[in-house]
Amino acid sequence: MFQKDTMKSGRMLIFCKEVDNRFYVDKNRRKRCFIKKEESFMKSIRKKAIGILIALMAFLMLTACDGGTDAVTTWDTSRTKRYYESYGVTGQNISMQATMSTSGMQGVYFFTRNNEYAYIDASIAGQQVKLLADKEGYVYFNIDNEEYWAKSDPNTQFGQMSNIIWAGNQFIIPTAQNVMTVSSEKVSMNQKMYTAETIKININGTPANYTYYYGANGLEFVEGAIDGTNVGFEIKKMSGEPTKEYLKVPEKWVEWNS
Repeated sequence: MFQKDTMKSGRMLIFCKEVDNRFYVDKNRRKRCFIKKEESFMKSIRKKAIGILIALMAFLMLTACDGGTDAVTTWDTSRTKRYYESYGVTGQNISMQATMSTSGMQGVYFFTRNNEYAYIDASIAGQQVKLLADKEGYVYFNIDNEEYWAKSDPNTQFGQMSNIIWAGNQFIIPTAQNVMTVSSEKVSMNQKMYTAETIKININGTPANYTYYYGANGLEFVEGAIDGTNVGFEIKKMSGEPTKEYLKVPEKWVEWNS
């Protein structure tokens, strides 16, 4: 149902109509007006978005961990492939949750994906970031549970991160399409022996290394290196069933063209 309202623009009163919590100028007017909530949202989101973009771009700086290997295998024969298959993760469909740690800080990392959307919710150092990418390349993002999400076109900076979000962003899910090499070695850490399987992955032409540490009880943790900083993941949940409640367009969003 339409509801008329007015907003001042200089000396001129512009008549607006409310549709789905957003305001548009009457069709006979050329200008468009926004409700104050959207204006204040855009001001706050611009300040936060710069930091999030830097974090996303840091993925492109992924570096390999040093260390020799004593065995070379393939993705098809790897223990990590068997690990994912044991949870039914064989294609696009996935839902996973992990504890993430870096530089003495801990947080929660959640990722789910189906054939239409990929969704990430990461919380660390007091900040929560939610990212949603669709199959057309559009990216929606929300910082610290703002009322409105921001929507980025594929040709914007955030939109260009779509492929990384689909792959898992900070925790890249290995597949037959993105795995380059797999190597394995025995390592000793904290007086325990592990089989460390290092997987080199190619995303957007940039290689990324993740090492899966298998102990007596199976996979215990995963480690990657992002911009020279080690990031560890302890997987709490892994499933081949996507969490559908997150895989949809947000109800409230505004355009983001930066």
